[in-house]
Amino acid sequence: EVCRKLGKKIANRRMKRQKKANKNKISIQKTIRKNLKNGGKLIDLQKAKPPLDKSKHVFLNDISGSCDWISSWFFSIIYGCQRSFRKVTTYEFDSQIIDISEELKTESYYRTYQSIMDKRKAHGMRHEESDMTQSFKQFLNQAPLNYRTVVIILTDCRDWKSRQKEGLAESAVVLRKIVEKTQRVLIFNPEPKENWKSHTSCVDDYIKVGAEVHEVKNLKNLARLIEDL
Repeated sequence: EVCRKLGKKIANRRMKRQKKANKNKISIQKTIRKNLKNGGKLIDLQKAKPPLDKSKHVFLNDISGSCDWISSWFFSIIYGCQRSFRKVTTYEFDSQIIDISEELKTESYYRTYQSIMDKRKAHGMRHEESDMTQSFKQFLNQAPLNYRTVVIILTDCRDWKSRQKEGLAESAVVLRKIVEKTQRVLIFNPEPKENWKSHTSCVDDYIKVGAEVHEVKNLKNLARLIEDL
């Protein structure tokens, strides 16, 4: 319920910020074109219309065993964010991905949660070790990604089946392709930054290929990041 209210609050703040940014803004190009008949003198000022926001937000949620301790928090984030963005597609992954966008459209948090649990069972997703390389490859091929897409990945970045390729974790090599194909890739990591240097963490490799990694361990972190998107 807190995340649902947070989603509404962020959505309202984003709308107010957009309106404020475009209020009484003068379009120099339109003004000059309109006033050519006046010899170029600026008599009739033309205001700029607010640009249409055509960005799409795609979530990828880690439900592998290493994220058991934070899975309910991740789910609440995704459920709450449905109120903050107009165009949202959502996937979950462990060693494969599933699309849960339709299941998230219900107004009932518990009905949504149950339908997603049923879908996980149907696909044999039982919180096993993550195969981020395979999951990222599926995501790259199946998700609607383009230069207007903002990808938000909720994960602890612990790739237990990591293999090395090009001096990086193999999953990072695939993630680079996702970064190149999209507008922006953000990773929300619930672990403290001091744990990002352990040998099973791929944070450094993900940063090297262009992903932005943020520590998100409470509502304050989450609200600040989403509001700024």
